[in-house]
Amino acid sequence: MYAKCGHLDDAVFFFNQMPQRDIISWNTLIRTYVLFRLGDRAIAVESDGGMWGRARSCVSYILIISACKYTNVVSVDTCQRLFHSMSSSQMIEAGPEHYAAMVHVLGFWGCFDKAEKLIMDMPFKPDASVWRALLDSCRLHSDYLRGRQAAQRLLALEPQDPSTYILIANLFTLLLVDGNA
Repeated sequence: MYAKCGHLDDAVFFFNQMPQRDIISWNTLIRTYVLFRLGDRAIAVESDGGMWGRARSCVSYILIISACKYTNVVSVDTCQRLFHSMSSSQMIEAGPEHYAAMVHVLGFWGCFDKAEKLIMDMPFKPDASVWRALLDSCRLHSDYLRGRQAAQRLLALEPQDPSTYILIANLFTLLLVDGNA
């Protein structure tokens, strides 16, 4: 609650005061750091031993993968190792949310070829969250061609979702601003 109200220090203070911590409290701390775009701290929580000795949940992996967007150094390799370690070390099968988070990280860091390969290699049909992640990354990097393709796939899946149209409008507004129209 403290984190959602913008009080990072209070949230961390009260977490540290907890006599016992479970997977929910650890995930909440990681989510707090992701919310404040402090990916390095989120990954440190996961890797400094706090959580490593405990079983992680599928939510833990979504949060840690998402945190890789907000690190000070490009952490694509670290993120890919975490993504692939889910099934081998924790017996957690990657679901659409994991793939969407990974696509978003790859796209955030400009690794569009890797993102597209991941989408094509998914063991199931990509859902709207995966295409939305790619579209948002295309907006971020002004990649209009890929963005248009992602938008077409997304519109085929969720033609009534207003957030899709907002993402598309944002992408093509940048196109007009850049003078590439």
